[in-house]
Amino acid sequence: MKCENTFSEVSSMGVRSFTESIRRLLRLSTKPGKSDFWMIFKVCSLGTIAIGLYGFIIEFLSVVLSTLQVRISLPHELPIYLAAAIIVTLIMTYAYGKRVGWW
Repeated sequence: MKCENTFSEVSSMGVRSFTESIRRLLRLSTKPGKSDFWMIFKVCSLGTIAIGLYGFIIEFLSVVLSTLQVRISLPHELPIYLAAAIIVTLIMTYAYGKRVGWW
């Protein structure tokens, strides 16, 4: 069964058909298994740690550079580039781990 409803289609459908659609979805959904739960937990934990580490490094460099009175002109897009690099690295690590059987 495909669920291809867009927001406009959902907003145009009646309350009764909407509740029936939700009931059908709840009937079909299942509780994730232990391995699925741990996979989700690992991925979310890695993402949280990566974002926290990224913020810590930026704050640390900011404090160090401000105390040294060093004036470095960084591009305004640098945080976006760093975030993209971290995300790509995490995705590649996950894909490699799946391939070699880490998880």
